[in-house]
Amino acid sequence: MTAAPPSETENLIGKAIRVFVDEGSPPLTDGMRLAGRIARLGPETGPYRHYGIVVELTDPSSLRNHTIFVTPRYQGYPLPVPLPDGNIIVNVQLYTPSRERVAGGIGELEILPS
Repeated sequence: MTAAPPSETENLIGKAIRVFVDEGSPPLTDGMRLAGRIARLGPETGPYRHYGIVVELTDPSSLRNHTIFVTPRYQGYPLPVPLPDGNIIVNVQLYTPSRERVAGGIGELEILPS
């Protein structure tokens, strides 16, 4: 797996994002829109160090205080590098405030301008 250069991914911290869920297990549903801010890179250690991002959700309100762990869906397209069609396709894992994994899915990441 290839990670983006550290400067590219570190510059993501604090940015607002949206994820449009294409496929998901409940409570993630197809067509759902998630919004939040990138809190940190993850995981902290190991061979996949800083391969993904941890996002603190702000919307929808039912998932406020939950987090999602977002990783690139396709090898060779590390965050935030889009596919040739301009989309950033990602795997999404949903965690409760107590860090329990409750759902997973696939979606499209949009990093909002600062």
